[in-house]
Amino acid sequence: MQIKLSYGKQKIILISVLIIVIVFLSYVSIQSFWADIYYRRAEQLAKHVKSWKKAAIEYEKAISISPKNAEYQDKAGELYSKLAVLYRDDRYFNKAIYHFKKSYQLNPYNAWAHYHLAWCYWNKKMYQQAALESKKAIELDPNNATYHWQMAVIYEKMGKLSKAINEYKQVIRIIPGHTKARQAIKKLKEKTKK
Repeated sequence: MQIKLSYGKQKIILISVLIIVIVFLSYVSIQSFWADIYYRRAEQLAKHVKSWKKAAIEYEKAISISPKNAEYQDKAGELYSKLAVLYRDDRYFNKAIYHFKKSYQLNPYNAWAHYHLAWCYWNKKMYQQAALESKKAIELDPNNATYHWQMAVIYEKMGKLSKAINEYKQVIRIIPGHTKARQAIKKLKEKTKK
């Protein structure tokens, strides 16, 4: 059984639906707008070491509004990793780890997040975890000399000198004139002879 609505009632329903859609879209756009404001404020504050803690608060505000924004997560992770090194505080280290992991969960192709996560682990002398993350960065971007350099340094710390030499060779493959990589290879070859 169909109910026939008068033209006036149809008009009221249509207007009501339009108002609801407009309110919803306005809410979504305002939320995005505020997240972006907090993010931009955090970016400005992050330029100065004295303002890093304030920047972290602004990143967290942006993330609370847009938790699925991989860029916000990545930038928060970078800032927390700097704070962790500066203050030697595990709370910042744990936050950095959390945000980098969130970042690459949201964007599985984010080699940069793996690179930074490896750097965090390296700073905590967690070389096995650093090596795993560095390998993931290299898998995602095999022609990035920075990632190979990081892997070489990690292998060196782990005492895996032949693997470190191979990674330094990858750096030279990508940047043929890389003198520091050549010097590192020479130094490590001398070490292995001893």
